[in-house]
Amino acid sequence: TAYRPLPMRHLHEQLQDVMKQITIMGSLTESMIHLAMRILVERDESLIEQVMAKEDEVNALQVQIDESAVRLIATQQPVGKDVRLLFMASKIVTDLERIADQAKNISQNARYVLAQPPLKPMVDLPIMAEMAGWPERLVPAPSTPVPAAPTQCSIFVTDRKRSRMLAASAASSPVI
Repeated sequence: TAYRPLPMRHLHEQLQDVMKQITIMGSLTESMIHLAMRILVERDESLIEQVMAKEDEVNALQVQIDESAVRLIATQQPVGKDVRLLFMASKIVTDLERIADQAKNISQNARYVLAQPPLKPMVDLPIMAEMAGWPERLVPAPSTPVPAAPTQCSIFVTDRKRSRMLAASAASSPVI
């Protein structure tokens, strides 16, 4: 291995810590979306408190990650890909926090939906979730390499899957 000065090695360790925190935040946000969907599909109001508790964790992680990024930029003076990674981290956590807020809003508004008798089974929500990539992970695990650009084959498979789901949805929906 090549020799690296101590401060650079220390910076890279701290960058890895930031990326791990982002992964944790992404996993929490993903679980909030899943819970919000379950609240509606299963009509289970007891899950709302779990979403609210996770929202507090996501908010705390956003502050912690942003502070880490600013501290690293100020104290380590990163350049090139390291500084881009820190700016990207700040943007990612802002988006994840917004997604978590939406999951919280869906959960809060679910109380009004659940207070009414169901009009029809919630078959469209699981179909939309599958089209969006559920149940596959939205954020790769720390040991999972970031996928390359989609290949022609993967686009074809995704399009076939989407077509099947749309056909299933159309067959289950009443004609108005």
